Amino acid sequence: MQTNQSSLIQSNFFEAIKINDIKAVEDLLKKGASLYVYNEENLTPLMVAAKHGHQEVIKLLVSKGASLYQRSGRINEEHWGNCLTAEGVAHVFNQLKAEEML
Repeated sequence: MQTNQSSLIQSNFFEAIKINDIKAVEDLLKKGASLYVYNEENLTPLMVAAKHGHQEVIKLLVSKGASLYQRSGRINEEHWGNCLTAEGVAHVFNQLKAEEML
């Protein structure tokens, strides 16, 4: 069960990812934001970054241990595929592979 403080951190974390505020994302990770939770749309932080095409946030989340394979019963490859069709995101994953971050 999340406390009000941890819920606020997670909510702020998803919002920072959504608006591409990398500094806030870094700060919230230091405050304990989790890479392994789902938002109200059943998306992980990495999925939100991919959905919005935020390449630097994607790199940061992967470097901090975000899993490309995390999913729930309601998230499947098709849902991930929809996130990955955001402009430029497929390029980021190719870059990450080239940089051996994946």
